[in-house]
Amino acid sequence: MKEKFLPVFVFAVATLFVSQNVQSQCKGWTWPEDKATAEEKNVLYDDAVKAKNYRDAVAPWQWLMTNAPNLNSAIYINGEKMYNAMAKAEKDPVRKAELVDSLLWIVDRRIEVCGEEKKRFPKKALYNYIHNIKNKEKTADIYEMYEKTFEIVGKDLDRSNAQAYVTVLKVYQLRTKSLTDEQILDKYDRLIEVIDHQVAKGKDVEKWEAVRNKADDMLPELIKIDCDFVRNNWGPKFKENPNDMKIVDRIFGFMLKGKCTDDPLWLEAGKVKQANKPTYSLAKILGSKCKAQADKATAEKYFNEAFTLAAAGDDKADMCMQLGHLKAEAGAKASARALYRKALAADPSNVDAYKYIGNLYFGSSAECSKKEDRVKDRLIYIAAYNQFQKAGNAKLMAAAKAQFPSKEEMFERNYNKGDVMNTGCWIGESVTLDTRD
Repeated sequence: MKEKFLPVFVFAVATLFVSQNVQSQCKGWTWPEDKATAEEKNVLYDDAVKAKNYRDAVAPWQWLMTNAPNLNSAIYINGEKMYNAMAKAEKDPVRKAELVDSLLWIVDRRIEVCGEEKKRFPKKALYNYIHNIKNKEKTADIYEMYEKTFEIVGKDLDRSNAQAYVTVLKVYQLRTKSLTDEQILDKYDRLIEVIDHQVAKGKDVEKWEAVRNKADDMLPELIKIDCDFVRNNWGPKFKENPNDMKIVDRIFGFMLKGKCTDDPLWLEAGKVKQANKPTYSLAKILGSKCKAQADKATAEKYFNEAFTLAAAGDDKADMCMQLGHLKAEAGAKASARALYRKALAADPSNVDAYKYIGNLYFGSSAECSKKEDRVKDRLIYIAAYNQFQKAGNAKLMAAAKAQFPSKEEMFERNYNKGDVMNTGCWIGESVTLDTRD
């Protein structure tokens, strides 16, 4: 036969009157007048809890809740533990609902007696979510409890509740259809602010980013957000107030997710975002976009910014390479070489820099050939070969060697294989003479 015992809410009225003048912080031990009985009840319930025999623990625990509600915080800690465990194990839906109601009441009682609302109310919301999220009749109650949780803790919302809230918001809207698109977006933004705040602390970053991904995946299920939606709804608002970071973040984030990054609106939003919240990755993206649009001056600005923001050597090298390419395209070969060398200094494993220096040399015939001495004119190809060799590029090495002086040209000018000569021109490197044949 199933054991019977009273749920907490049955004796809530009795304890309410006892606690009206109780505002203990629940530290230490505050024994009632009948200390002997209280000590006995405390031992009985505590032993039962340790043995996970929660049903036997209920009666003596309830006596303490009624007669010594400010005894110690342990009676609330253990009360939550008992009723949470019993609610999880209960199969009877009616009985389960009673146990959950009791569990939530214990948290309220703890807040009332111990004054720990900021710490305990979020826990109450989480209990409600865990036990009642599948109950349609509790949908509004859970949602409202989470709204209050945000009011109480703000950006200090813990990760378990942040993750739960994604589901709460989704379930609430799908079941009630009571929120407008703008309200949903506001609540999404509020959650993202929490995530950003927590990520900035540098603890459990990957787990918080997983919550962000869950929120990002949830939003399109509630609102149809595509490129046209962003452009039509937030484009005008952005033009009215281009420094509204909430609008900027929405445009940037959703256009990025929707692969609308070729839209001028996305680029403009990205520039504002970078100006206010500069990051290496965004500076790099903006530089690449501006380069593709032939806005090389702006591209150079963002690549320089990315170089400054880069923390790792390979990232710094990458930006030096991009800046080098811009200089090379502009015909500023010496400046391009200096940047490629800077890339090598930042990341010696970036052997592509040698290849691009070699390309600069290989393509300098028109400006470096004086057409007076064919051997001297071909020294730039030896210099290019040396760079291609450092890059480990056999194909380009072969192409450069094909332009070396011939034995006949060396003989005509009385040069010998192995002689060291300077290329002159802007290259200005000493090379060892060799022939192509």
